[in-house]
Amino acid sequence: MYGDESTPGALLLTAISGVPCTADMDDKLSFQIGMYHAKLHEVNMQQYGYHTTEGFKPLEQNDWRLHIQHNFDKWKEPCKEILVQALYEKCIRYFDHAFSALPEPDGPVVVHMDFRPGNILVNGNEVAGIIDFESARAGSTEIEFTKMNRYIWEVNPHMKSAYLEGYQTIRPMIDLERVIPFYDFYDAFSAVVWCKNRGIEQNKEFLQENIRTLQKLIDY
Repeated sequence: MYGDESTPGALLLTAISGVPCTADMDDKLSFQIGMYHAKLHEVNMQQYGYHTTEGFKPLEQNDWRLHIQHNFDKWKEPCKEILVQALYEKCIRYFDHAFSALPEPDGPVVVHMDFRPGNILVNGNEVAGIIDFESARAGSTEIEFTKMNRYIWEVNPHMKSAYLEGYQTIRPMIDLERVIPFYDFYDAFSAVVWCKNRGIEQNKEFLQENIRTLQKLIDY
């Protein structure tokens, strides 16, 4: 309900009966997660972009890859202040090489941007709901699988096949082998900037986790 000068607005929320998912899940749950993730990606958008307090803001030239390039360029200086020089220089070279090798992006569709176990609510071995759409936008699905890979598939690789089976009952899967390494790097590089902005000391463990990810990906 919209408010006015005399009456405050209100937002009606519905409770979801469930708890955050853990990395320990059976094939049925993995299948459902894949299916619901694909259903989200079936929501087509007219333009790449995101919502602001002033409404929908389309990306410059409606170009997803230009957006990714601009983001990385913004993160260079703050990362340079945190990473050792040799690691930083290897990161720059890795981006240039991996970025140019990406397949054509799909979309624009709705992407969650933080699709991980903590934002998947379950009730037993059934998906109860997906939460935390604060960062959701109209983007390419290629950015969506990094956290699933890092927090689920790398921990329990057998869960990947059931997820993929569920996803592909709704829509085709993109070439994950070509996009996950790049976006794993992209996510870790951005997380270094996040830690700098939010405080290095308060986020030291998370910072080190992402530095290790960068080191592993670029063979540092």
